[in-house]
Amino acid sequence: MCIRDRCVGVCTLFIAIMAAWNLSKVGLLPVPAWEDEMRTRRRQFKHIVVIPCCWEEIEALSMCLVTLAIQQDATQNLVIVMSFERRCPDLADKVAFVLREYKTKFADFIVVVHDENAPQEAQGGSANRNFALREAYKYCSARHSSGLRLAKYTVTTCEGVSQFHPAYFKALEACYNVANPNDRVPVKRCIWQPPVLYNWGLVDCWWFTRILYLTRSFLVLGVCASPLGTMVKDVYSYPLELALESKFINPRYQEDEAMILVRALCAARAKVSIELLPVPVLCATQCCGGLLTELQGWWESVSRNSTGTCEAFHYFCIHSGSPFCAGVSWVIRHMLLSGVALSAGGVLTLLSTI
Repeated sequence: MCIRDRCVGVCTLFIAIMAAWNLSKVGLLPVPAWEDEMRTRRRQFKHIVVIPCCWEEIEALSMCLVTLAIQQDATQNLVIVMSFERRCPDLADKVAFVLREYKTKFADFIVVVHDENAPQEAQGGSANRNFALREAYKYCSARHSSGLRLAKYTVTTCEGVSQFHPAYFKALEACYNVANPNDRVPVKRCIWQPPVLYNWGLVDCWWFTRILYLTRSFLVLGVCASPLGTMVKDVYSYPLELALESKFINPRYQEDEAMILVRALCAARAKVSIELLPVPVLCATQCCGGLLTELQGWWESVSRNSTGTCEAFHYFCIHSGSPFCAGVSWVIRHMLLSGVALSAGGVLTLLSTI
């Protein structure tokens, strides 16, 4: 066995061990220390949920909003921001439906329409999320001016085809309290990644689509929420302070999932960690519907992952103000994940069969 095969094998074994370890922690909510519990119990939370929408059907959007509406204290704590692309099919019908059915089921329900600005924005969901998050912050600054100083704000980014666990935000608050037991110190810079399971409608897909999304679920558990993590996937949460420090999302890059960690790292000039949020989230595959459709979806998924990896590395290279130790650690992990575990692993496996 050559050195390259051994490297790929070691990386894959590590990912499998981390996936099993994180899976064992699902459902186990962290508990603060005795004295910390007494301080954090009186905290008030507001959770901004950003839902970018374009091609999703009304049924999928409705399922996503239903799982948010059943969260504990949804009418007091959840600020939902639905951002539709202007080119979205049946835009007027979708906007009218969500406003009619869900406007009164949350603390605040905001619907905005994003106009693509080609010279300044890359085409994709990143620009839409950036627009939605900025609109949410403007809204909260105007409507919750006193609450911004008193409440603890988090941001959750998801897909319009996501289904949340009923205790998602209860778990998020528990993780926040453990990570930030003292209000007198700055908020810990971290991103919470839940296990994302892509088994909503997976049974109707072709075999290569099933393999793609089962592998993605495995990588979310074993890589994204592990010491090797350099990016997040589809559904994730973080403190609002982290978004403000990194000046929200850069709309010139296509894949904000790959960019968010390195952008926060360069802005904070300190370590930013990815931590496990121990409740699962379901996501639809988005590309079921026939052989040609799934092949196109598979190719677009692979292309997006490659683009996001290159964009993150490019952003890191041109921002020389990032901290040396944290930067070197990120580069090593990025190379191990993207260059060895993902790219080289598939190539070597293919060559070994010839």
